Amino acid sequence: MDHNIILFRLYIIIALCFLIPLSLLVSIQLYSLFKSYALTYFLLNFFLNNNKVNCNNKDYDTLFILLLKQQRFFLCISSVEYLLSLRYSELDPLYMLLAYCYQNHNFCYVAEYYYLKALSCSPNNEIILSKLTQVSSKLSKHPKLYTNDGLIL
Repeated sequence: MDHNIILFRLYIIIALCFLIPLSLLVSIQLYSLFKSYALTYFLLNFFLNNNKVNCNNKDYDTLFILLLKQQRFFLCISSVEYLLSLRYSELDPLYMLLAYCYQNHNFCYVAEYYYLKALSCSPNNEIILSKLTQVSSKLSKHPKLYTNDGLIL
């Protein structure tokens, strides 16, 4: 009888040693998930209820980062298109974000289109040029750029 109680207590201790860290991990993940969804819901409602673009860029960046982390690309694309329809002042980051969303879903021709639009807004941006090169290489369009020193790409 004493031996069974010791085995039962040992079983309970071992089970608790595995279940306590597991429950802690699950509760941290649930808290993180709830926090990101609540913040996304708040930001989306705030932007949709205000037809004016009067927030700073940090709010928009936070919203788009959350949407991309949650892999809600359609919502991200529609939010960016909404900002474009409101004539948002800085167009090249929005075009880059649209291109990134389309590139993640392997719509490379559409991504190339938006990278080219971003490039027309800021032609000397090296980030846009490198992303455009990546998309072009996926499409097997290797643009050959020549300088005085020789071939760049």
